[in-house]
This record gives sequence, structure tokens and C-alpha cells, in this order.
Amino acid sequence: MLAAYHLRSGIGRYLEGLLGALGRMDLPFELTLLSRRNELERRIGPVSWPVVETDLRALSAGEQLGVGRLVPACDLLVWPFVNVPLWGRRPDVVTIHDTCHLDHPECFPGGLKRWLLRRLYARAARAQRILVPSRFTAERLHHHFGTPTDRIRVVPLAGGTAFERPASAEQRRAAIERHGLPDDSVVFVGNCKPHKNLAGLLSAMVRLDERGKGLPLVVVGEFQQNLDALLRRAPAARPWVHGVGQINDDDLVPIVAGARAMVLPSFYEGFGMTALEAMTVGTPVVCSDIPALRELAGEAAEFVDPHDPDGIAAGIERVTADASRRDELIAAGRQRAARYDWPTAARQTVEVYCELLGISPASTAASSSQE
Repeated sequence: MLAAYHLRSGIGRYLEGLLGALGRMDLPFELTLLSRRNELERRIGPVSWPVVETDLRALSAGEQLGVGRLVPACDLLVWPFVNVPLWGRRPDVVTIHDTCHLDHPECFPGGLKRWLLRRLYARAARAQRILVPSRFTAERLHHHFGTPTDRIRVVPLAGGTAFERPASAEQRRAAIERHGLPDDSVVFVGNCKPHKNLAGLLSAMVRLDERGKGLPLVVVGEFQQNLDALLRRAPAARPWVHGVGQINDDDLVPIVAGARAMVLPSFYEGFGMTALEAMTVGTPVVCSDIPALRELAGEAAEFVDPHDPDGIAAGIERVTADASRRDELIAAGRQRAARYDWPTAARQTVEVYCELLGISPASTAASSSQE
């Protein structure tokens, strides 16, 4: 059984890509989902697997009190996020996307929630197999819990499936007009939590303006109230910033594809899916020189020091003003992004399931190779 009810933000992207690829494979086992069928089918299309319906909300008290009674008897229990049940049966396979809550607890206010997340991570780290999207996350997991490396599997992810379909010039124009955005801009996609370093990016945009190189910044993602608070502390950036909140993929893809650059100045990432999505559609990436993003992008991004707003500004200027550097990053980014795909991630995931079930994944590999 796969718990697939946390369909928001990056975890939702993960489930959308994984389940979409699993649906095109000849699985050597029966799969049941714990989810909301209507919402799930809006994300990935018709679902043929049995679905145990639930309205649980991730990381809530109701989730911990109610999830145990919803899990039926099964041979393998799979959790795609760290929100594992603290009581009752422990999941056999857990995906841990990052350890940011452990490495940077100061970025997540609330003592009770910090305590809960520490408990959740500790329990998730005891699963028979732990899937992680990067070698960096595997190393951090071992650092925090001493998890044996033979229980950890690195399974790189891919971008949102909507980014596999190119956006036309007409779609770009329509999305820009729908949200009242300027034609020529750079884009930030993500939440506005402190580890995403949006404050540093706003400072960088002010530096560009002071040098006569100002560009509009489009901010896409949750927690726009955090953006408003940041702008009150950096009023000089306000004229350049356009916050659009959470938007659907029909608008997100053309906005990213039409941007001069994607900027990801995070202090911390476990993988970097938004950077991968930008590279997929040919948008050059300016991102932090941190381990997970180096692992993801190789040499296909303009790397900057996230602690240095002047350096972030210089990186943005290099990519947006130097046509040869921009063309170089577009080509390298597309080539790098082609290394990541959901059929491969799904096949590697199924191999872990089959290992614990004691069955051969051979028929699955043969089926997925024909896609």
C-alpha cells in the first residue's frame, strides 16, 4: 500500500510523476493507494488501482490519530514523505526528500512542530529501505541517525510532468497577461520560507537596480504573506517584484519558459526540482553553490554564493546580459535535464519494492523499457 494523500507542493509533484510512470508499467504486485481519488485523478488522470479514501492532512494531529485505522493488512507499506505514523505499523519504505528540518531547525518556527518533525524523521529513518533523491540527502541522513548505507537507495527524481510539453509563444503571452506580468523578467519558484533565501534575492535585485541593470522579479509559490513581510523590510525592491502566489501548471510552465532566468538562491535544498524544470524548458538557471544543486546541475547552471547578494546580482547579470553565456546554459541545461526522467525513477523504486517482497522485477523492467 502506498500513502498518496499529501498532494501539495513538491511532494505532490513527486507523487504525480511516480504514479504516472507506475501506471504505464506492468507491475508484478498489486498496488493499493491511500488517497483521494477525485483529487488524484485531476493530477494524473484515471486511476485503475484500488483507493482507500481519506481526507487526512499531512503533519496534523488528525493525521496521527486517524491514519492507523485506515491502513489495511498489506505485505509492504510505503510512505512518500516523512509524515509516517508514529504509532502502529511502521512503513517498510519511506522517501525522505531532504533533512532541512534537522539541519536548519531555525528556519521552521514552533517548538512543538520541531519536536514532532524530529520524532517523524527518527521513525522514518528506521524503515527497511529509505529512498532519497540525492547523494547529499543520503549523507545527511546517515549523519543524523547513523542509518546504514545499505538501507538507503538514491533514486533521482524528475521535474513536473507538465514541463515535458513545450509552451508556445501564445501560451506564454496569455499567462503573462492573465497575471499582469511584465514581458522581460526573472522568476523564482518556491515557498517563501527562510531557507529559500528570498530575502537575499530581493537584496540582489536592489543591487541590480542601483547599477542600472534592474529586472522585474516574478515570485511564484506558497506563503505570499511571507513575501509581503520581506518587502516591508526591503521597500526598495517592491517596484520590481510581482508575486502571483500558487498557480496551476497551465500558467506556471509558460511563465518559467518565458523568463530570462530562473533564480534559486537557497541556503539548502535536498534535490532542486524547480531548477530541473527550468532546464527542461530551456530557461537558464542561476542557483546556489550548495551540494544538492551541484549534484543536480553539474556545470549546467550559473552558481552563486547564497550569502552574497552582490554575487547573486552578478550571476543574474551574467546570464541575462551575456547572450553567449545564456545560450551555453540553455544548451547545457537541456542536456543535463534529459538525464532525469520518471520512468527510470519508477523502475528504480519498483526494484526496491520487489527486493523487500522477494519477487523479481524483471517483467517490470521489460515493460518500462518499451515506453
